[in-house]
Amino acid sequence: INAAGYTPIDLEWIRHIESGENFHSPRSFYPLDARGVRCPAGSYGDSYNVLLRQAADQFLAADEIPSFADTDRSCGDSAMGLLLQRIFLVIQAAFACPTSANRNLILHQASALLGPHGPTIPRPILDIVLTQHPEQVRQQDEFGRLPLHYAVQIRRVREEASTKSRQEWRLFISTLIKKWPEASQVKDWQGRLPLHYALDYPDDFLDQQVEPLRNEVLHELVEQFPGSVEAEDPVLRLYPFQRGALNPLVSLDTVFSLLRRSPGALALSIATLHR
Repeated sequence: INAAGYTPIDLEWIRHIESGENFHSPRSFYPLDARGVRCPAGSYGDSYNVLLRQAADQFLAADEIPSFADTDRSCGDSAMGLLLQRIFLVIQAAFACPTSANRNLILHQASALLGPHGPTIPRPILDIVLTQHPEQVRQQDEFGRLPLHYAVQIRRVREEASTKSRQEWRLFISTLIKKWPEASQVKDWQGRLPLHYALDYPDDFLDQQVEPLRNEVLHELVEQFPGSVEAEDPVLRLYPFQRGALNPLVSLDTVFSLLRRSPGALALSIATLHR
């Protein structure tokens, strides 16, 4: 994030908006207000939100949509095509595991960069990626993970999440689940379900504002795949209710809900203690 609170992806869109490309006339947008005051990290002004949504809608309504699939070739000669190519390269560079096997899985990469804490990817960009590559919702990468495995993770926290970033994170997870509800049943190559990743948390995670939304994510994953509550995490050797109980910020209601839905897991864990 720069001094104004914007990521490289935001700045690419801002440059596009200010240039007037694909608009009737150029428009001005300034990351800092008239006093030069920095915007809160992860939050965007109303003007930026409106113009970003408008630019994305124009792109989605286009007859020919340039593809992110091959970064060795241009996404097209249009200004929007070149903009999207630059944004794709930024996402690819920021992805934690930019291997050749994953290079074209833009939805996985974007989902991995999404989170309740900034920097995050604006929702209109995620909508474009989903529109271009809906098939990737079902594709497993070299680690056996779907975009949902990446999206539900909460990573190391550097600052409190903004209301906007929390809400966009939550809504995008619901969108992924609606696109393919069976994703909640898919295990990666380690045998971990999206529910297991959703219960992970960094050691310094203390943002209480995120927990209500994560509890909603947990409930939605369990509703889609009730059997997940009795699936032991093969890495941590813990059942979901045990993992939730170890996190001081997971609500007691959520832990009890996981426990109540998994009598078999409870019985097995008690039997293990008595061995």
